[in-house]
Amino acid sequence: MFPLLTTLVFLPTVGALATMVAPRSSVRWVAATFSAVTFVLSLWLYFGPIFSNGSTTGFGDIMHPAWSENVQWIHFTIGQLQLNINYHLGADGLSIFMLILNALLTFLAEAVERVERALRGAGVRVKSDWRDYKPGYKYNDWELRGVPLRVEIGPRDVQNNQVMVVRRDTRAKEAVSIDGLHTRVGELLGEIQQGLYDAALKFRESRTYQVSEYGEFQARMADRATLGFVEAWWCGDAACEAQVKTETQATIRNLPFDRPAADASARCVHCGQPATEWAIFAKAY
Repeated sequence: MFPLLTTLVFLPTVGALATMVAPRSSVRWVAATFSAVTFVLSLWLYFGPIFSNGSTTGFGDIMHPAWSENVQWIHFTIGQLQLNINYHLGADGLSIFMLILNALLTFLAEAVERVERALRGAGVRVKSDWRDYKPGYKYNDWELRGVPLRVEIGPRDVQNNQVMVVRRDTRAKEAVSIDGLHTRVGELLGEIQQGLYDAALKFRESRTYQVSEYGEFQARMADRATLGFVEAWWCGDAACEAQVKTETQATIRNLPFDRPAADASARCVHCGQPATEWAIFAKAY
């Protein structure tokens, strides 16, 4: 009798060793081959008795498994010493389902490795999440970490040679072919980066004000609903800036290179003295 259970137990180990010594270009096919053989043998183990005798296999119990093997392992005699070692394997119905699922997961793992390799080749940092948590928990966890793109892959995606890509900024989801994933991910990351930059720039410009009167300066700094940056002339005196901080809690954040030309009409927003610097004031958080 063919030792089917024995083969199913040791075949994944043999496959793992084979992938370790196989050329890098052949690893994918070696893994796929051993996974396919394991999957076929698992189906044979489950359905074989049904087709051979026309009856159902039954699920058995712990003491009497539905599928079992008793195999001679080490047998030799030295003088009067005789050594006989057998091993016994048994599997119930639930274990058979797990064997089949394990083979399917191996196909999935091979597809995940293929995706990782393509993305890393394009310079994208990738992290596969194999934790035994519900999908919702893992989605939320990675969003909290600030990961811009989430790639989802399941058995049906593998069958269709695609993955689902989800953006963090818009929550938009799209199906992308695995073959073109590295290109599309690069495009999406560029779109996300540009979108975040444009939104931040628009917000900053909407909260940047130019004032010439100190009363308006104080009003801007007191209005928390529209608080932002205030651009104004400054005389260059540190004591004047210190007085502004005492009165409004605002300090100079930047002396920009791109500024209006100083002329005789330029006066410090606080003391009214001739101004030498165009300054950007703001409150600290």
